[in-house]
Amino acid sequence: MLKRLLFTVAIITATSAAHAQATPHPSDLIAQPGYSAAWSGLIAKQRFERRDSWIPKLTGPGSSASYRDPSGGVWIEGNVCHPHNCSDNHLILLFDPRTKKIWAAQRTRGALPKSERFFGNPDAAMRKLLSDRIVANFP
Repeated sequence: MLKRLLFTVAIITATSAAHAQATPHPSDLIAQPGYSAAWSGLIAKQRFERRDSWIPKLTGPGSSASYRDPSGGVWIEGNVCHPHNCSDNHLILLFDPRTKKIWAAQRTRGALPKSERFFGNPDAAMRKLLSDRIVANFP
């Protein structure tokens, strides 16, 4: 019985560790060479109100994963939300692993008027992709 319990704990621990390494938090991604400069440039011209002070350092619950869009493009998709307010203030990020560019969209709702804010000067197609992904991640 003890062997079975120890085996189960070992499997869960190994699986959790592998999952954690495979999906870094977006704040870890923006610290990587290439993405760091892109993120700094992306937020440099932005003005953040107090309610959005978590965005520059992406300090909030989040995750990332590989994502393939309908046209076949491959992205690293990250999502982060305002600490203790995930349902009302969240951000979706798309990282291009080839060019190291980053685009993002923030959606707020709830007590605030529902709004979307885009980062990285996305064109119309990228805006649609970001909007679709934010709805998929934060329905």
